[in-house]
Amino acid sequence: MRDAIAQVLADDQPAGMPEMVSFREKVEVLDRRFRECLSDQQIYSADEYPWWRAYVPLRAGGDFAEHLEVLGFQVVTVYRRK
Repeated sequence: MRDAIAQVLADDQPAGMPEMVSFREKVEVLDRRFRECLSDQQIYSADEYPWWRAYVPLRAGGDFAEHLEVLGFQVVTVYRRK
């Protein structure tokens, strides 16, 4: 989803629309919150990938957490309530 948002923000056509000011502000707020959910552990190069793909989350569920741990990353595993 964040990739699609990046495409909209980079597109010149909607950039001139009045609604884009509000949209950009909302994205900035959400991006700050999203960044707080990421660790400083890089899974991909930040030079080659956008920040939302380059870093490992602080917390992950079940299988995803196990996969990250096998790769050597440290995450807090969260479980779904039944």
